[in-house]
Amino acid sequence: MLKEGLRDGADVEYDGGKKQFSVIMTNDKLKDSLNKIKENPADKKWPKLIKAFQHLSKQIESNLAKGYTIRLVEPDNKEQTMLTITDGKTTYDFAAQ
Repeated sequence: MLKEGLRDGADVEYDGGKKQFSVIMTNDKLKDSLNKIKENPADKKWPKLIKAFQHLSKQIESNLAKGYTIRLVEPDNKEQTMLTITDGKTTYDFAAQ
């Protein structure tokens, strides 16, 4: 379901211990968009992207169970996180830090 929502623009890794799906953008255009958002967190695309991930998170909650997290990975550093959402709620947003 998550992979379908992202089409072919990203890889999804699952960590069962953390109940976490990590989304790693693979499409160069999407990576460029994320880098632009990192440079300018006020970019109007960021709230739209957050809403899309919140929607996916709610679908996971409805179809699997509560407690699953979606993590959007920084495009240039897999160790860094841009966004985490659990059960449809934003739990970390790099722009709010």
